[in-house]
Amino acid sequence: MDHQLPTMNNDRPRLPYTPGFSIPIKEQRPPGYCSETSWIAPKSRPVNEDCLRHTSSVSQVISRRPEEVKWNWSPPHYKLPGENLLCQTNKFGPAPPEDKSLYTPREASITITQIISVGEDRGPQLVVCDFKHRGRREKFQVLAKIYDALYYPRYNDKPIDIVYEADYRFSFDAHTYEQLEKRRQEQPPGFGPHYYGSWTCNMTLVWEGRGRKRPVRLVLMEYLDQMHAQYYLTQNPQIVGALPESEPQSHDSSETSKLL
Repeated sequence: MDHQLPTMNNDRPRLPYTPGFSIPIKEQRPPGYCSETSWIAPKSRPVNEDCLRHTSSVSQVISRRPEEVKWNWSPPHYKLPGENLLCQTNKFGPAPPEDKSLYTPREASITITQIISVGEDRGPQLVVCDFKHRGRREKFQVLAKIYDALYYPRYNDKPIDIVYEADYRFSFDAHTYEQLEKRRQEQPPGFGPHYYGSWTCNMTLVWEGRGRKRPVRLVLMEYLDQMHAQYYLTQNPQIVGALPESEPQSHDSSETSKLL
């Protein structure tokens, strides 16, 4: 029997992720934990199923936020586009501070130039963007995967906690890509695309007559044509072997095939 739930998305704004869309972004540590062999999902927060059934997507993303995780003093294990050039000019490049204080997340901006796969109820949105470091003019083309809970489907065979679902996918993908980046740095050229880290942005949503800021997570990586990227992430034996052995237990599909 199909469980037909009310869509309750009449107040949801039109999908904004189209060419020309531009927004500032800031590095964001993903929730959960990942080692070379396993991944631990972020902690879920109990939500009444009947409440999810009768609460609109807009209300859910306004009332509940993705998990906030602070950086420790250690800088990330990846380089950003153009980082070598910036390091040579002594204007960029994280380094552990002597006092072991918290790492300061970097800031940048993205402008969408091309759509790969987007949709009102698709889940993660895939787009090609121009990436610019804050305060610099150089542009670098990147692939962005955006985890906006507002555009996740609200139910499958039962109501879905869309805020946790988006955070869950963000956590798994970000940690997995980071592990792949560590492996890529140890391999000869051609192992896989560069990973450019996990980020957050603030989207404005008008609700009950007021503009509300809500955080939306995303990851960035080197842009390859779609067939090339799909090969790297689902067929290249070196990459598949580098993925964490522990996959999400509460979701049905193969995590490897869902990396894009």
